[in-house]
Amino acid sequence: MPEFVATGPLWLIFSFLLIVVFCRAQATYWLAFFLANRTIHTRATNRMMRALHTWFTGPIPKRGKAALEKWGLVIIPLSFLTIGFQTAVNAGAGFVSMRWRQYTIAMFPGCLAWAAMYSMGLLAVWTAAVQAITGTWWPLLIVILALSALTWWRISIRRRYRNAAEHCLGS
Repeated sequence: MPEFVATGPLWLIFSFLLIVVFCRAQATYWLAFFLANRTIHTRATNRMMRALHTWFTGPIPKRGKAALEKWGLVIIPLSFLTIGFQTAVNAGAGFVSMRWRQYTIAMFPGCLAWAAMYSMGLLAVWTAAVQAITGTWWPLLIVILALSALTWWRISIRRRYRNAAEHCLGS
């Protein structure tokens, strides 16, 4: 991220990340769409095309395709709240030749959520909550303890400033 964006206001960081995730998701969709159609509908003659054909018929795109066939448009925005599965779903949408307009409409709320999570630092909280729900509770405990420590620290600073102000005004 460029420094002028990283040190800028929240709306600038959010906007930058929204553009990044939108372009990345669209690029993943179109790359999968064209490569899948090319490798599936033509006989793979060179090594690179055979490797692509193997990847597109491998487990990751199959998981994405199965999820899209089962859950439809709901899975696309929700995939942006995950790490790793998002790319498989975006590639899967291209792989199964999902209509671009339908894909983009389903993708945009996910892009908004992703940009919000990354621009506001909520990814750690979200990841810890998901891990707690799935059975790994210690990351959530660490996040809760960190947030508690941060809250305690902020309250103590406010008290210190308030006491200092009262002392100055009372003298």
